[in-house]
Amino acid sequence: MIKYLKYLLQTALFLLLFFAFYQVLFLLFNRSYADGAPFGVLARSLWVGLRLNLSMSSYVLLLVGVIQTIGLLLTGRFSYKLSKVTTLFFVVVFSGILLGNINLYAYWGRLLDAEGFA
Repeated sequence: MIKYLKYLLQTALFLLLFFAFYQVLFLLFNRSYADGAPFGVLARSLWVGLRLNLSMSSYVLLLVGVIQTIGLLLTGRFSYKLSKVTTLFFVVVFSGILLGNINLYAYWGRLLDAEGFA
């Protein structure tokens, strides 16, 4: 059990770094919108985004935990493979959405929302 909790902590840290990397990539790709903004303001945006990163990471970990609980009830043991596949699925989906968001912001001037999927 301790080993699995350690795995979840490592996954949480990975997801936080994943979302922080996206933020930096977004700022670099769309730097023309931030012309003249001091470095401190841009750095603070990463700090403000940390709450959102924690939130999204928690949602993913909650779903991984629920899926792991279902797997535990069905098989009677923890499955790291199931957790890794679930996490990989979310990373791939988020990568596609976030990379699309970076590119679309240059054209729309705003972030991707439900209207973009309509």
